[in-house]
Amino acid sequence: VAVFVLLGTSSQAADPYLPGEPVSGSFKDFAQGFLESHCFDCHDEETAKGDLNLVDLGPLDETNAAVWKSVWSQVTLQEMPPKKKSQPDIVDRLRFSDWIVGELQRGMKNKGGFRAHLDPSKGNFVSHDLLFGPLPKGIQLVPTSTPARIWRVTPQEHITRLNELINLEPEYNP
Repeated sequence: VAVFVLLGTSSQAADPYLPGEPVSGSFKDFAQGFLESHCFDCHDEETAKGDLNLVDLGPLDETNAAVWKSVWSQVTLQEMPPKKKSQPDIVDRLRFSDWIVGELQRGMKNKGGFRAHLDPSKGNFVSHDLLFGPLPKGIQLVPTSTPARIWRVTPQEHITRLNELINLEPEYNP
């Protein structure tokens, strides 16, 4: 049984990351490890840069939702950890960010909800490398089409058909 528990906690790192899918895990099992690895060097009891001590930050609740929102913003925008510090893997950063979004949505459900991640202006901060470059290892995308939406015509055939429609001459009828 102990072996299963140990394997179960480490399997999340081995599982492929599916953008948009809910990230499972509790604060203790998931988020605390990320904070310890990437945040406590600068935001502990002794250092507390920016007057922010994350050691005492626990699971999301109504008293610390603003702090979690700030952590989400800084991690998502790659402002934290600072460039001079060791950076988390992109998959770990994305997974942690999605975990925070899920917790904020759950925790603020009866208080107007959390919608900051849906703000269209956030599109200006999308990682160019993630958007246009090769996908990092560990990210798996869900297929973008269903059988009802699969293109059954090649792009070249589509252009040919479109040109035929545009350049169609009416029949001669004197």
